[in-house]
Amino acid sequence: MTSFLILALVAGLAPAVDQCVQCTDAALCQAHLSAQSAAAKALKPKLRGGAPADRVEALQGLARLSGEHSSVPSAEIAEMVASALGDESLPVRAEAAKLLAIDLHPEVAVRSLVKALDEVRGEIGKLGFGGGGGRFGPPTDEDEKDPKVAERRKLREETMSFARAVVDGLGKLPDDRCVESLADLLRQLTRRTGGELIEPVAQGLLNLESRPAIEALVQKIKAAGTGGGDAGGRWGPDTTGKTLHDLLTKAVAARGLSETPAWSTKDPPDWDKWFARNQKQFPAKLGKYDLAKMRKLRA
Repeated sequence: MTSFLILALVAGLAPAVDQCVQCTDAALCQAHLSAQSAAAKALKPKLRGGAPADRVEALQGLARLSGEHSSVPSAEIAEMVASALGDESLPVRAEAAKLLAIDLHPEVAVRSLVKALDEVRGEIGKLGFGGGGGRFGPPTDEDEKDPKVAERRKLREETMSFARAVVDGLGKLPDDRCVESLADLLRQLTRRTGGELIEPVAQGLLNLESRPAIEALVQKIKAAGTGGGDAGGRWGPDTTGKTLHDLLTKAVAARGLSETPAWSTKDPPDWDKWFARNQKQFPAKLGKYDLAKMRKLRA
């Protein structure tokens, strides 16, 4: 009977998991667990061969399998998806990062995305600003005629898309490790080395809303300065401080916090004083994002 049920599930003939009277909110019944594992193993070879689009399809299929019973995400499936973070195709890696942050096993997701960001951040500084051939600045007309420059530009765009997917994913997982990883990256970034990631990283920290996350933003605003003293040559003034100030101001206003300091290029806002007054409005720690927390947040 069990063997028939497994075959029927793989073939899509048996009742859905959420209709099984033996499955609970905390565990799958043995028949559904075995069927899920068998279906996942059938998809596993597709992760290692074929075109990138085929591997993306296999990843999406794995995510759907795990999502059939969202309160019991499969660690086995999450590990298979996480393995694609090392795929030779950057778009495949980006898809894996996106899927890990959407209802896959929380511990696997956090651990894998933190590791992925640590690995990709070393590449970010090598990419330069804009899309031009390994130097600062946008591509010139001569660059457009050079296939090597076009190839480097493509690599840069795909690397940054992957990094953005990892950053966005970490911002959805309420875990102190995610805060620490994003805060470390924010300190590293300048507008000439992965500057387009500054705003997504800041938004991720704001989403996590812990005291260290907000403090990391305050420190970055201070480090960026007023933005009025750097003309920036051909790239214009550096507005990093103002951009982060606006993001933080909007976020704290949504929480009903008052006395948000106004921005001024002549007299930068005293965010340290504001933080000292308001830090107790944010949790000092998030703890670990585990199955219990995932279920609680969904309840």
